[in-house]
Amino acid sequence: MEKLLLLPSLSKIEQLELAKLAQQGDQTAKDRLVMSCSRLVKQRITKLVNENTWCYPQLNLIYEDLLNSGISGVLRAFETFDVSRNTSFSSYAFFWIDAFLQKQLVLIRKTSYSLSLDALDETVVDDTNEAKFDAVFNKFLCRQLLAVLETREREIIVLFFGLDCRRHTLKEIGAKFGFSFQYAGKVKKRALQKMRNSYKYMLKCA
Repeated sequence: MEKLLLLPSLSKIEQLELAKLAQQGDQTAKDRLVMSCSRLVKQRITKLVNENTWCYPQLNLIYEDLLNSGISGVLRAFETFDVSRNTSFSSYAFFWIDAFLQKQLVLIRKTSYSLSLDALDETVVDDTNEAKFDAVFNKFLCRQLLAVLETREREIIVLFFGLDCRRHTLKEIGAKFGFSFQYAGKVKKRALQKMRNSYKYMLKCA
């Protein structure tokens, strides 16, 4: 697919000529017309990813899906393209490329959201599994759940799991705020339970 992105762009006249041939059944012309929009697909993916920073961590996993969705948009454009309107195919295809990519991003985000909820369900029960907790908290779901906590509860969770800094032990957290590590542990447990309850509510609404 990357090699296809290196294909030269076509002029408006060339696009119209290929479209006419393609609509007459010339498969080679159709392939060339569709693949000429590959660069446009890649450019649109780049812009959308920059606008949706939540997908950065999984970009390597979803890029191929986005690329295929963009090409599917080009194919849909071909099916509805009217040569008689004298419009460049790439300009017309842009609408369909964007529509298909936007739909794919929504699907990816919904899937990621569901997976995050499932992982969190296991993690909040066993908060000693720090590796799994990290994986969940690196997602957008984390901030939504932290929002249900009181200030001190949120501070302890952030410090204990090292969300914005290095990890802190309960003893370090207690020393920082002037109470025992046992009390820090109780606050952490209470905070995680609140997050679990909030998660269950979100799951019902998802």
